Amino acid sequence: MTGLLVGRDAESAALRGRLASPGVRPGPVVLVAGEAGAGKTTLVEDALAATATAALRGRAAGWACPAYEVLASALRPPVRGAAGPVPGVLAQIMPELGAPPAEPGPAALAAAVCSVLAGAAAAGAANGGGLALFLDDLQWADEATLSLLPALADAAADLPVTVVGCYRSDELPRGHHLRTVRALLRRNHQLAEIELGPLGDDDVARMLTVLLGAPPAPALAAVVASRSDGLPFAVEELAFALRDAGRLTGPTVPEGCVHNAHMYYLLANSAEEQHAVLAQLKEQGIGAVFHYIPLHSAPAGLRFGRAHGDMKVTDDIWSRLIRLPLWPDMTPADIERVLDAVKRALSVAPAKQKAAS
Repeated sequence: MTGLLVGRDAESAALRGRLASPGVRPGPVVLVAGEAGAGKTTLVEDALAATATAALRGRAAGWACPAYEVLASALRPPVRGAAGPVPGVLAQIMPELGAPPAEPGPAALAAAVCSVLAGAAAAGAANGGGLALFLDDLQWADEATLSLLPALADAAADLPVTVVGCYRSDELPRGHHLRTVRALLRRNHQLAEIELGPLGDDDVARMLTVLLGAPPAPALAAVVASRSDGLPFAVEELAFALRDAGRLTGPTVPEGCVHNAHMYYLLANSAEEQHAVLAQLKEQGIGAVFHYIPLHSAPAGLRFGRAHGDMKVTDDIWSRLIRLPLWPDMTPADIERVLDAVKRALSVAPAKQKAAS
């Protein structure tokens, strides 16, 4: 994702508040939930940057990994940079440290982790910010890591540290161990929860405006909102579908202006690409056209008019312009059909870069 955050003001404020006040209840664990593509990681990274909070990051993998690997990946940088020895029990999490003196209990292991976090938090405080242990994609984390979270919450209660975890709510079936751990953290009043739902239609339109550089037509915004289910990742994918690899660009609407809905066009990178896309759209029953013949080269213009200069910009634009269907009674289904046809046309049309003028 691009890191663009739209429509998450309340959630962002809640997370920033937790990061800015790590010792305030409920805490010190914050879990951010939402469907895949809801923007959980984007929300966390934005809040970390806004609050100048340093972070130790670990991400669970979608395949089998050693126990505690998500924690180990977060702790390795500060452990390697430690000025002195680290607790030997950390070898339970980081096997490269050697054999642990004995299999430690959760409390001992959590205390060892927090000794590392305390050192990192001191460095963060010196730089004017706090510290977060950011564990992403916890729906894939191993049970050992998840089981350690309550003990970690106990051990970190007096530290200026926030444990932030993200998980996909649509990948947490009954019986998932995170459900058990989450319930325990709730009972112990150690958990703050942030749920990211789908974006509303207005927020989708705002996001498209930023991504495309101009306000979208209302019908287009409605189609994108419907097809994306309000998920920011899907909104981005749809927004860039027609611009993939820079092959097409759309109208530019100056700041402070709105599209007049007179016409909607795309610009191909070359005349050859324009011809190929128009031909493919025609085969699919879409009446797209090249829009105009420049007056200076039209029969009446050649007969009655005269041109000053070579008109190279006009000649270039008309050879690349593709005018898409647009009329007042056009439905979202009509727009969706046109968009699908353009994408299919691009998959067949040759991709040629525009020649430098």
